[in-house]
Amino acid sequence: MGATPDKKIPSHGTDRFGVGYAIDFMAVDSQNKTSRQTSWRTVLSSESPKIFYAFGKPIYSPVSGRIISIHNGEPDHEAYRSLFTLIPYAVTQMKRVRQGPKAIGCKEQL
Repeated sequence: MGATPDKKIPSHGTDRFGVGYAIDFMAVDSQNKTSRQTSWRTVLSSESPKIFYAFGKPIYSPVSGRIISIHNGEPDHEAYRSLFTLIPYAVTQMKRVRQGPKAIGCKEQL
């Protein structure tokens, strides 16, 4: 299941850094939940990506094509599911945008 607004272009609210047509994939259960776990961290903090159904699962392309290059090895970032955690995270993103593409693509360069 994709989480990105499919009727909005650019999908992530920006044309910068090649994310205008990006798609966020999420695996959900029969109740549309992305994880079987919730805790105090769900509301007040970040969560490990390992608790989500999609973590570590392969992604298959819905269209044919040719892979030009592959990059792997970036750290998985923590998940933010509540407004209490999303608002502070969103505020930091403008700083990353001003730093350029490397700051967007690689969290460890901050």
